This record gives sequence, structure tokens and C-alpha cells, in this order.
Amino acid sequence: MIPFAPGGNYDVTSRIVAEPMSRQLGQTVLIDNKPGAGGVVGLELAYNAPPDGHTMIMASFTVGYVAPIFAGKKEMLSSFAPVSILTTVPTLVVVRADSKYNDMKSLLADVKARPGAASIGHSGNGTTNHVSILRLQLNDNLKFNIIPYRGSGPGTADLLAGNVDSFADQLTSSMPHTKSGKLRPLASFGLDRIPELPDVPTMGDLASRTKRPTIGCANWARSSGRRRPSSSRRPSRPTGHVSELLRLGLLKPE
Repeated sequence: MIPFAPGGNYDVTSRIVAEPMSRQLGQTVLIDNKPGAGGVVGLELAYNAPPDGHTMIMASFTVGYVAPIFAGKKEMLSSFAPVSILTTVPTLVVVRADSKYNDMKSLLADVKARPGAASIGHSGNGTTNHVSILRLQLNDNLKFNIIPYRGSGPGTADLLAGNVDSFADQLTSSMPHTKSGKLRPLASFGLDRIPELPDVPTMGDLASRTKRPTIGCANWARSSGRRRPSSSRRPSRPTGHVSELLRLGLLKPE
């Protein structure tokens, strides 16, 4: 179960591991995209599935723990058995290649000059991307026009169409557009620079070293661990075998 629309980081990562996992199991691993409510729609469907170990959901910390609180679904917090951490993916702020914002400082300067005017999208309320924006606003007394989407795919499409000024997105889903020259990354919410994008600063790089951080996210790493929790209400069958299949799948060179 993928709790976001096709084309985003969750979707891409799941499809990478599904094929080798299918070969190892000798049966097809189906990908089912169920976007909505910042991941809660898919999470609730997995929660209501039989606890037989045959239903898994791709989730991050925010989808598995923060989003249910946002939605008033606290009963789901202890109802999933974690199977494996697949990846850690930094969150970026990206704009169109022809954007008037040449760097993150120019974007923040505009936000401060025109509170609520500059728009920034994210993949859903309660997601890592959303929480990153909220923390940035809180620490620096900023006010973006925040626009939620039902996943990175729809949000990126709107960004490319010029309907939103910027977008907070994972490296996995934004990198193809960055490589093609359609999008330009302004900054990363991670603590360390991204090896594939060495010239893109972190929020910590942009912060003042002599006073309270101007951007303020340096001590709050925005790398979302992509976990694959197993089916709802904690399955009776062991999850170790599935975890090993996922590990072997990630080791495959293809």
C-alpha cells in the first residue's frame, strides 16, 4: 500500500523493491496507490486489512506517527509492526528552472517582505515535507502560502506548470527533473550536503553562526526514513523473513 499518488518518493522506492521481492517470494507483490489526507487514507486501509502479514504499507515517521495524530486516529499508532528501514531521503526546496528565486535567501527575503504571498507546496498534511515547512516558519517567524497536495507527483506537476512558486520534496522524486534542467534545488533540510548535489546548501549552511539560526532547521535533520510497516493490528507471522527479502532486493544491482 502506497499512501500517496504515483510518481513520488514512496511510489518510486516501493517499485524498486517490489520486483526483486516478487522473484524471491515466487508471487506478485502488488503496488496499490491510495493517496489522501497526508497518508492517512492509505494508512487506515492497511489498518483495516486482515493482520496476516500479506498487507504492508510504505511509510515514514511522519506518516506512521504524526499524520494519525493530525487526523485524530491515535488508535493506529501502535497497530503496525515495523519490517524494514529501506532508505533515508533528504527533503529539498525546489523551484522551476526559470524561477525569479535564484537561491534560498532570495525566496526567504520575499516571504519576509510579503507574508503569505509566496507559495510553497508539499505532499500532504502531516508529511515530512509539511512538518519541515512548519518548522521553518516557526523558527524564523515566516508566513508562506502553504499548499497541500495528494503526493509529490501532483505537486511537482503544478510546480512545473507554474501554479506554485516552490515545493518541498524528497530527493528521489525531484532529482529526475533537476537532472533534466526543469527544476532547480535551492536548499536541503538535511544536516549534511547531498553528495549528488554538492553545491546545494543545507539550511544550516545558510544560518548565522553568531546568533540564533536565521533559518533554524540545522539541528533538525529532515531525512525521512522510508519504513515498510507490515499489516495492521500486528501480524501473527514473523516479519523477519520479509525484512530479509527487502534487504536482498536492495542489494540487487538492477
